[in-house]
Amino acid sequence: MSGALAEEGVKGEKLFRRKNDFSRTIDLMRACHQPVIAAVNGAAIGGGLSFALAADVRLASHDARFCASYINIGLGGADMGSNYLLWRIVGWGRAVELLLTGRVIDCDEAYRMGLVNHVYNREDLLNGHWRWRQ
Repeated sequence: MSGALAEEGVKGEKLFRRKNDFSRTIDLMRACHQPVIAAVNGAAIGGGLSFALAADVRLASHDARFCASYINIGLGGADMGSNYLLWRIVGWGRAVELLLTGRVIDCDEAYRMGLVNHVYNREDLLNGHWRWRQ
């Protein structure tokens, strides 16, 4: 996220404020009185993972992949609340592994560890033609 913002010419204090805006959005998602559903169709890496973690329910397409990439750029795993939320969703051991390795996981592994609730075909997810499975 920092790299993309830097390419847009956002630097220094503006970058810090922009990242704070993202963190504020995470706070608002967690405080929302309505359920928040994340539909992940592609990469949820770094800040994208944090947004997905902040949702109450996470749905993914077969194209989804997830990564706590902060460690890969020299940051700790605390960015945007990911260290607070991740272990509560997938358990301590899995969370620590993901935060310390920066390993990319696919939708199937994310489903097995409980990071996503359901996996759908891309078209079904994007068109809203998904249904809760029993």
